[in-house]
Amino acid sequence: MKKSAYWVLLGILLLGFVLIVSEILASVSSGVLFLSYFDNSTANERDGSSGTAANITYADGRYNQGARFLTGSSLLHSSLGNINYQKGTIEFWLKPNWTGDDGQYYYLLMANTSDSTEDHSIYIVKKGGNYISLTLMGTGGGVSVPSASSATDTSSWTANSLHHIAVSWDTTLDSGKYMKIYIDGEPRQTRDNLDSFSQYYPSQSQDNIYVGTYSDGSVPAQGVIDDLIIFDSPQSDAEIASHFASQPYPPASPSPSPSASPTAAASPSPSPSPSFNGAFIPKGFYF
Repeated sequence: MKKSAYWVLLGILLLGFVLIVSEILASVSSGVLFLSYFDNSTANERDGSSGTAANITYADGRYNQGARFLTGSSLLHSSLGNINYQKGTIEFWLKPNWTGDDGQYYYLLMANTSDSTEDHSIYIVKKGGNYISLTLMGTGGGVSVPSASSATDTSSWTANSLHHIAVSWDTTLDSGKYMKIYIDGEPRQTRDNLDSFSQYYPSQSQDNIYVGTYSDGSVPAQGVIDDLIIFDSPQSDAEIASHFASQPYPPASPSPSPSASPTAAASPSPSPSPSFNGAFIPKGFYF
């Protein structure tokens, strides 16, 4: 009887473990359309495609390497299956070569459905007014957040500093359509009066995602972009905050404890268990 109860209990524990792991994997991997770590590669981890790249080099980013976008650099991936123009979240780390108060424009990402134009596009730009902006473009016009604001101001940024940028939008709601921008894990500004701007919503079509430049390869980011991820639906404030706060994987091992005496050194402290906090770590955890 005791043996039978033991096996029943063990079975329940194993089932519970499987359900918990399945829920974690589903919550982390579901909705990921595009993911690139940019570790000496431009590959989309979701499907293995490398896109079309030119003059891309690699440098230290947030997690290992990131892709450096300078004058003459370009990278495009098909937008088909990699972005939902009607709603979603785009997140990445940026390490600019520039100071945030330089008054210059830098295109960080652009997805469009009309080659070399801004019609039916989504783009994220560091503006000449020294702030980060998200724009949705439809036929004959667009809507941005912020249009001009100190909420996403970059004036305090120094060259080679790391910043997390995230944007979310949803134009599928019956009411309350919105777009939102985050800097370093914090929601900075929301524009939620978009119900009357339907002519400006980009349409879903096959074209390209341009990383680190405008669609014609101009106005490069002039910096390093790391861990670009695109979700098919908006992420919550808490989720984006956790992505910003996530730590590199694997975690660094602690330094060995100092010797207790000249003749007997203390054993090194054990390495902490890997943490799966955040959307970008560990590699391969999505798929």
